[in-house]
Amino acid sequence: MTSVDALRDGSFSLGDFRDTKTLHLRADASGNVRLNQYVVIKDLGQGAFGKVKLCLNTQTNRLCALKCINRRSLRRKFGAGLARGGASGDVGLQREIAIMKKLVHPNVVRLYEVIDDAVGQYMFLALEYVPGGPVYDPARYGGEGMGEELARHYLREICRGLDFLHVNGVVHRDLKPDNLLKKTDGGVKICDFGVSELFEYDEAGGDDGRGRVSLDYVTTTAGTPAFQAPELIELNARGGERFGRSSSGKGARGKPSDVWSLGVCLYYMVCGSVPFKGDTTDEVYRNIVGTEPEMPGEMSGDLVDLLTRVLNKNPDERVTLKDIMCHAWVTKRGTLPAVDSTQTATAEPTARELLTSI
Repeated sequence: MTSVDALRDGSFSLGDFRDTKTLHLRADASGNVRLNQYVVIKDLGQGAFGKVKLCLNTQTNRLCALKCINRRSLRRKFGAGLARGGASGDVGLQREIAIMKKLVHPNVVRLYEVIDDAVGQYMFLALEYVPGGPVYDPARYGGEGMGEELARHYLREICRGLDFLHVNGVVHRDLKPDNLLKKTDGGVKICDFGVSELFEYDEAGGDDGRGRVSLDYVTTTAGTPAFQAPELIELNARGGERFGRSSSGKGARGKPSDVWSLGVCLYYMVCGSVPFKGDTTDEVYRNIVGTEPEMPGEMSGDLVDLLTRVLNKNPDERVTLKDIMCHAWVTKRGTLPAVDSTQTATAEPTARELLTSI
């Protein structure tokens, strides 16, 4: 592979984060593909907007996951604007990346560096590598569930990370086991924000704690079918608009949709199968919207109660994440503490950080 000339000069730092404006793609002396200081080791998979490679950072001797993102795809996604006032796709992308840089939490995958190809259409994200794989792998458990005790431990970990994201105005929108990765110490990290969305703010909503008011609406449908909330499916089915807006112009509330997906993940971990099945995507959607999940007879009463509340098809009546964190099943009826929810909001990106985010 031939060397690619530097596309732009200079880089700057934000704490431990690097934003690099120079890109070199070449083969090293051993024939390995190298992007700047990152040596490609192998493919890890396909993300929402591009391939993911396992790489070695030769400057830190640290493994990372390098995600190649098609900027045009992101611009199409964010073209609807993440904030009111006609924000362009680039502005929306800038704000998303600027906030991702600051999302540092034990249960959220860390963004280390953005390498921006200013001339071409690709951007590279160097992300924390979590080697344990998905929190639930059917092959590992022979298609059976992992049991309530282990599922409880993992759920508590996931709740901490999701609460942090929500406090910082981020709706994940694609929670599923593949995006919940096990750490070597038994913890869990939430990853893959390829379809995530920032909350919108407007005068009509409630105070978000920063002097702004939150509409907390997701105006596009996204996510993996079996884990998608019924309100998002119904918005999409009503049609009329590409991005799933209701006739009132408002979308589905984002945080309750994440809570639904969290409930599907919990059911999947405990039972070894998703609660709503089908041979086609349309059949899965019909079952999500129109049927109730079967609760196995061996499931504990407290877990049945929790799942019934989480998988409530009405987002206004669905249990909140805060309620989940202190539910009897999660705390083993008080023998475990409620999940710590003393999260602090990350500072809003400054004007400079927005301008230099990509």
